Amino acid sequence: MRYLVIALLLVVLSGCTLFTQVPNTVLPTNDEKVKAEEPQIQKAEDPLTRKFIPYTNKKYGFELKFPGEWEGYASGERVLDWGDLGKSDSIDYGFIKNKELESLFNISIHSVVQWKKIQASEGPVPTYLGEFEGLVLGWAGSQDASEANRVRRSQVDEIIASFKWIDQK
Repeated sequence: MRYLVIALLLVVLSGCTLFTQVPNTVLPTNDEKVKAEEPQIQKAEDPLTRKFIPYTNKKYGFELKFPGEWEGYASGERVLDWGDLGKSDSIDYGFIKNKELESLFNISIHSVVQWKKIQASEGPVPTYLGEFEGLVLGWAGSQDASEANRVRRSQVDEIIASFKWIDQK
């Protein structure tokens, strides 16, 4: 019986590693640190019944759903510098580590013109999320994560799949 339990545990754990890869897309960096001093700390609904933690961004009009393992996540805004292509707003999502936000993914906000230029440029580019009222949103996953956040990082695709606009008519 003990060997059966160990065998089942190994099968489950080996299956989990199939879903831990995140695309190798990295956004350009800048000298500004992500503002993590006053992060938006999100709490889940009833811990006995919750399956997802809702997130609404009224500024840009979208929502996401985070898995329950993201309890206590934080978000922070920063400006991305795309060099000759200009700057864009960005929202990082992750967890506070050593008083700074360890970003596991980010959503960047662009004009339609800037988005087309970025997509035509060489190098890593964000993945398209959607377009609404003259804005194009894209996302990129982090290249690395601390040991404590590796499982959460593997859930980013699930979070991104929940993206939807809240003010579309």
